[in-house]
Amino acid sequence: MRRLVWIGGAIGTAVGATVLAAAAVVFRRPENRIGGDLHAATTYLAVSLAGGLAVAVFIVFLATLMLRGRPVAVAAAALLAGVTVAAAFAFLGKPARAAAWVISGPGAHPVVTMSRITWVLFAVASLVLLAVAVFVEPGAAIGRSGTRTAAVVGLVTAIALGTAGVAMATVSRTAIEPTASIAIPATPTMVGEREAYRLRSEIPQYVVPAGPGFVTVDSAAVTAYDGTTGVGRWRLPTDRLPDGCYPDGTWSTGTDATSVVIVHCARDDADGDQRDEKPSFTGLSGFDAMTGRHLWTNADGWGVHARSVSDGEGAVGVSRGDGDDAQIGALDVRSGHLRWSRPVTDCADLFNATTATHSLVVFEVCSGGKDVLTVLYDLESGSSRQIPIPLPQWRNVDAKIMLDVFSVAGSNVTVLATLDRTWPEVPLATIDTSSATARVEWGQVDWLDLDPENGLIQGDVAQTQAFPGNGTTEVLMTASGERRRLSGLDIYTSWSSAALNSWRFALVGDRVVTATEFGDGSPYWLVTVNPDGSSSRRPSPCGRAPGGVAAVPGAVLLVCPLSADEKERPGTEIIALQ
Repeated sequence: MRRLVWIGGAIGTAVGATVLAAAAVVFRRPENRIGGDLHAATTYLAVSLAGGLAVAVFIVFLATLMLRGRPVAVAAAALLAGVTVAAAFAFLGKPARAAAWVISGPGAHPVVTMSRITWVLFAVASLVLLAVAVFVEPGAAIGRSGTRTAAVVGLVTAIALGTAGVAMATVSRTAIEPTASIAIPATPTMVGEREAYRLRSEIPQYVVPAGPGFVTVDSAAVTAYDGTTGVGRWRLPTDRLPDGCYPDGTWSTGTDATSVVIVHCARDDADGDQRDEKPSFTGLSGFDAMTGRHLWTNADGWGVHARSVSDGEGAVGVSRGDGDDAQIGALDVRSGHLRWSRPVTDCADLFNATTATHSLVVFEVCSGGKDVLTVLYDLESGSSRQIPIPLPQWRNVDAKIMLDVFSVAGSNVTVLATLDRTWPEVPLATIDTSSATARVEWGQVDWLDLDPENGLIQGDVAQTQAFPGNGTTEVLMTASGERRRLSGLDIYTSWSSAALNSWRFALVGDRVVTATEFGDGSPYWLVTVNPDGSSSRRPSPCGRAPGGVAAVPGAVLLVCPLSADEKERPGTEIIALQ
């Protein structure tokens, strides 16, 4: 009887392992994953299933011979040796590691682990058959009742293992434990006196208003905070992203109840012999700003073109590829799917492409041309409109036009055109995407280090020119296109990072606020300029370094470098004023 139980158990284990291998193939795509090359995982799991089927058939064949009283010790030993080698390869081989990398990240099912367990089960079944063959003397053929006993034991074992396998396959890797939604506090309309809290962030680039507060990014996590209290609301550890994929860009769609935080991460091919272990990956992941719930991951290689707080309604502009293979599109922020995509000409300057309220804005400067063409692609339909930016003053100049997106707010985008950084007068063009018009103003404009590729560009208020020592600074009110001179404001254009330059000025209510004025009595001042032109100032909490300003729900944030020399001591301190 014991012999029958062991043989039946071996058969059931082999069948259950096969079901586990099949479930791994079926559940190989991570939940909410859009696109992406799963070839490495599909190939590995399919080969594992095919090999498992062959092994299962052979185990059933040997068990049948044993039930007939035939000696099978040599065949069982050979089977165990082969299965042991296959199991070792499943744990240590490059294809398994490559498959694990491809399917890792939010929503991933433990299918590579399931495949490895499959081969452990096959090894156990083979070992049982060998033990029965060696230690139990072959005897006469077993009658129908004995065969039925073995079949029942095998069926129960197979059902138990198969059920456990399918249950294991349905488990997905949770990116974040979602938190409950809260009421979104009002965004302040003036800078408060009280310092509510301080936070540290290793990286200055990504302090982004989102949902009921803001998010930060450092080497450990993307963290969302309550703007009123500074308490963390949800946290996405970077190790929950696809393996080896570090977040190198973060955007939000605003501070309302439907806002989404978009994280871009990229992983390059590994060098040398490990290239097959670590396939390249470029992807975007969307998270509900209110709860942290993982909404989607688009793994088709798209990159976002928008200010860090996107002005697009329901979608952001994206692109991928370069040269003749370059494509643009509009990505729905709640679903992660593309609304449309299309190729672009090789004249397109995708580095400076950005998103306005209803449009993806792409600038084109064709070889030999001295005029810039702005192409507006509707975020909903993909239909395009063209707006020329005439630059007749440069028509006879033998030099290439360079562009820098200067600021974005609502439906307005401003772009600075230069021939080189020392040209005395340059055109600053304001493109109104709602009316499809462009206005060009020539004059002197300060060049600031910005990074439109990562959304680090100016917003509602953009510095156009500082007159250090004269007590005057000129700014552009992006939404209206008005250039305003602020008397009594003495700004030095320092070589700050693109992150801090993108927050040099903020519109808090109807007041212009900056923490970049350098003056007597304090290294830097926090200055508020009222609509009537009057101003007030107090020592900046940032101390000896210029700071960025951002109004978020619940507080006005000062983003302060930890050191005046950012290379010496990188990172920022976030100070909330209420």
